[in-house]
Amino acid sequence: MSLLFSFVKLIVIMPAKKTKKLLPSLKKVNINLKRTSYLFNEFFVTSVKYKTLADLRRDGKGWLLMNKLMEYHYAQKELHVEDLVTMIPGKVCSRATLLSYITGCEVRKVLTKTSSPHDKRIKIVKPTPQFVDEFERWSEEFYSDDNWEMKTDYKKL
Repeated sequence: MSLLFSFVKLIVIMPAKKTKKLLPSLKKVNINLKRTSYLFNEFFVTSVKYKTLADLRRDGKGWLLMNKLMEYHYAQKELHVEDLVTMIPGKVCSRATLLSYITGCEVRKVLTKTSSPHDKRIKIVKPTPQFVDEFERWSEEFYSDDNWEMKTDYKKL
């Protein structure tokens, strides 16, 4: 009993270790609040203005597909359907869902699928000129040319 009492006394007397957690500066907090408010409002404003983008931006698979599609477009590289499917993680959606989504994008005139001239089994996807135009108008409105800063002031809805 004496040993137990000594152990309890030791625990009570020992001060707890304090971990020093630095709080973010008020300036950083204000910047982050401004950014989150901006992104929230931007989504609603541009969703009305840019219908095709809004459709792709509504979930993870569309957002990832849009970004990879445009990345390959601007790099002037061929993007094969099979490569695109492997780029989007299975955690986001299944292979079948993604293939169905790509077909839907083709129907909605977001992208085109053509056969490779070297191997007819390989399908190449490219954004349509209309989608490229909409993407560029959105990105020019959304970002400034300097340091990729958000430039349009979207007001609260």
